[in-house]
Amino acid sequence: MNIPMQPGIESKERITLLCALVGKFSPNTVDALIRYFTGGATLDLCCCIYDIKLPNLTRSINRLNEINGIVEQIKQIDLNHLSDKYSKTIEVNLSAVPGNSQEYWNKQAALIKRPQ
Repeated sequence: MNIPMQPGIESKERITLLCALVGKFSPNTVDALIRYFTGGATLDLCCCIYDIKLPNLTRSINRLNEINGIVEQIKQIDLNHLSDKYSKTIEVNLSAVPGNSQEYWNKQAALIKRPQ
């Protein structure tokens, strides 16, 4: 599931790195994308400020969202891989832990005086 990035809430670092992955954006386009995704400027305003045509900026936004989707898929794969790997190595037999037996807890419960 690919959730598109939202204007005005993304970090400048994220947009800059995603633009570097694409590698074919002009400096004006990169600046417009940063202003759009980090500052929440409208598409029309970005086009006026950076002298870009609306269809070109829209195409750049779509391409950046595609790259972002791939990055998010990679992150999910890594998360699943690492959680599978480490969940198998952390299994502990709790009955082997001193003080964690039913007998121990029964004794502890008997020591607690309950109000009458």
